[in-house]
Amino acid sequence: MRGLAERGHDVILMAPRRSPLARIALPAGITRDPFSSCRPAAAWQIRSALRRFRPQVLYWNDPKAALLGTAASLGLKAVRVATKRTVFPLRSAILYRRFCDVVICASAAAIRVCQNAGLPPERLQLVHDGVSLERIKQANPLRGLPALRGLLPRAADSPNAVYLITVGKLTPSKGHSFLIEAFRSVAAERANAFLVIVGDGELRESLAARITDAGLADRVALAGFREDVPDLLAAADLFVFPSLAEGLGSSVIDAMLLGLPVVASNVGGIPEILAPPGMKSGEVLGWLVPPGDSSSLAAAMAAALDLPEERRSRLAAIGKNAAERHFAADRMVERTLSVFYQLLGPRKPQA
Repeated sequence: MRGLAERGHDVILMAPRRSPLARIALPAGITRDPFSSCRPAAAWQIRSALRRFRPQVLYWNDPKAALLGTAASLGLKAVRVATKRTVFPLRSAILYRRFCDVVICASAAAIRVCQNAGLPPERLQLVHDGVSLERIKQANPLRGLPALRGLLPRAADSPNAVYLITVGKLTPSKGHSFLIEAFRSVAAERANAFLVIVGDGELRESLAARITDAGLADRVALAGFREDVPDLLAAADLFVFPSLAEGLGSSVIDAMLLGLPVVASNVGGIPEILAPPGMKSGEVLGWLVPPGDSSSLAAAMAAALDLPEERRSRLAAIGKNAAERHFAADRMVERTLSVFYQLLGPRKPQA
């Protein structure tokens, strides 16, 4: 939204009044028009707003938004664009086939999910999610290192402490239980290794119990939700992403932009990040492991930690360059606008 507004386009954000989107601060150029709820009756409120604003492009962020938006916009002249950012089975496939002009997919893996649901390939467009380079540039390891030490007091007593970090919701699909099992092997061989798990969610209590049972209470920290994630990443030594299903993996991009080596599951769109266009066949900017395989994950983590400093620095530099080139927010905005322009044809976009 911000990128579209910065380029002079009028952006209207419609979201339920109680949702986070309805409360966040918005930059100039974006108008907020909240509605009461996601119940069917809200379609009338949305339709009234659409008649008032007369948008050229309707952009649905998820299946629920697509359902409400489609009902509200029947008979109105506008192109309809939906998004698919996950690799979970497509809900409302019939709705997307009948009423969406295009589905923008965050990865080639997401495109395959849509094709498997019967959506025609010509109506699927690949637009990788992008990361704000400005936000990443503000990261400061001098702030991040004390924060890491505060989460793991024992690490403060280790002069050569090595920090492994992962970022993601504490849900089954993120694979944290396999990471904890893998880290137990790593920790047994490396007294200076520590793991920070950033994120919150339904599995927090069970993961805390698993950490205690593994004897890792002073080596693994459940950091919860954090506002200073870029600082923590900038101060860490290795990023690990054990996800079992992933549309793309923006946390992996963040880590690469900050020069971290990456060990990640070979699922969904993650290989598209670690082996972007331009790489030679078989080359990977990190370590890809089978999902749900603690032994392979432990071996890859150990290999990454054992990598000589010169090779680590070279890998980090190449990874950062690739992430900036392929996954910057500006690139995502321009690619999205290109899709809109193709759909609008000779109609001039409102700016």
